[in-house]
Amino acid sequence: MQIQTVSQSELAEFLSCSTRTVREYGEKGVLNKDCKKGKHYDLKASVRAVTDHLRTVASQHLAEADDGETLNPTVENARLNRARTRQAEVATEKTEIERDLKAAQLDLIQGNLMHMDDAYEVLARIMTSAKSKLMALANALPTRIHGMSAEEMQIVKDSVYEILIELAEDAGEFDGQVRTKAATRLQDEGLLK
Repeated sequence: MQIQTVSQSELAEFLSCSTRTVREYGEKGVLNKDCKKGKHYDLKASVRAVTDHLRTVASQHLAEADDGETLNPTVENARLNRARTRQAEVATEKTEIERDLKAAQLDLIQGNLMHMDDAYEVLARIMTSAKSKLMALANALPTRIHGMSAEEMQIVKDSVYEILIELAEDAGEFDGQVRTKAATRLQDEGLLK
């Protein structure tokens, strides 16, 4: 029985692939020395070798990428599904952020919200008014309560000043907490780095 040999292009045509694929089969060792006879290929041995290779790849549920890397379709599909899920999550997050932003802008326009700087200004006026009234109270008590000793008057003044000092400290802590929370939220949303 005579061995039928074919050229690289004839083998490619017989296998329904490109000559490059035939070359790659040779480089990978699929078409080994038993298949190649000089510049020609043993048709029967080559077809058997390629068929065996493809069966092996199919049985392992693997595919080959264009760059020759072996891929597992199950793993690749899982990656694709995770990427699609994440893409949907990001789109949902973006929609929620846009909705929240529009709601905040509408609330601001309608007067339901105010800028943080405006809120601080109002809070500062309230604190200044409270401080003035508490200090006035400390000075007015001795005239309103007859018979108050100088020592009792000093206790009242000291108590009022202690309260004012605590309020100032609380306001500073509150300011720091608000600014920290605002910065953290902006960082979480990717608006501040």
